[in-house]
Amino acid sequence: MVTLCDRDTVLRDFFACVRNTAVGCQMEMTLSTYGQRDPQTAAWTVYSREGTACGGIVSSAGSLFVCLCRQEGAGECAKFLRFLFPGRPFSCDGKTEEFLTPYGFGTAQSGDVLRFHRQSQLFLMPGGYHFPQEIRSDKLYALLCTCFEGFREDHTWEAFAADLFLKRKAGAQILGLAQGDTLCACAGIYALGANTALLSAVAALPGHRGKGLARFLVSRLCTQQQHWERQVLVMTRTPSLSQFYENIGFISDGRWAVLKEKERTCR
Repeated sequence: MVTLCDRDTVLRDFFACVRNTAVGCQMEMTLSTYGQRDPQTAAWTVYSREGTACGGIVSSAGSLFVCLCRQEGAGECAKFLRFLFPGRPFSCDGKTEEFLTPYGFGTAQSGDVLRFHRQSQLFLMPGGYHFPQEIRSDKLYALLCTCFEGFREDHTWEAFAADLFLKRKAGAQILGLAQGDTLCACAGIYALGANTALLSAVAALPGHRGKGLARFLVSRLCTQQQHWERQVLVMTRTPSLSQFYENIGFISDGRWAVLKEKERTCR
């Protein structure tokens, strides 16, 4: 059974199912950021036939997230996704990927989830750089467009600025390092759950890589979040990125994936 959530259900069942996973953190942040503002944002709780909460589904701002903590609800969840979101890809954690694959969903993308364990060593601010007095949205956007291929095509300036404004209001934390007026590197906690924080958009301009800028920013953010008793998670796409975070003090914590319904063949 899949049930549209009211506020009490979200607090009682939904968050209890998705908490402490990277995708679950995204779902919590999505609901806290857009839930009261965007009428197209919706959340559903997945239940087993016995009425046990098994996971949740969130649709908002063009994104679809699914997180299951129990296998019992996988069949009902698969039927619901086919009915309401036919052919639409969705983000999930590794456990959900395992539960839904037998029901005709295939993995389009996947990667590692790592959890910050402890700082491997003391990382000092690289010489010649400083914290900017303010990280302007336009400079952050320009840096991410330079560092990530296809970022400009996937994120228009208007959508990026609006999303960043809302996430900052909801507690997102962004750090950067600059030389003069040039923003050279950035790292951010863009999603916050009750017990978790999701690290993303870690980048350094090509001419400033290999100097420890990203490593310093990441370690500083993680230490701050640990002080606030949140576990920091990061989702990576490549083994080299996973190794970068492991060298800072992260340990493996599973997988993430983007699933999509497999094409049906007609006979």
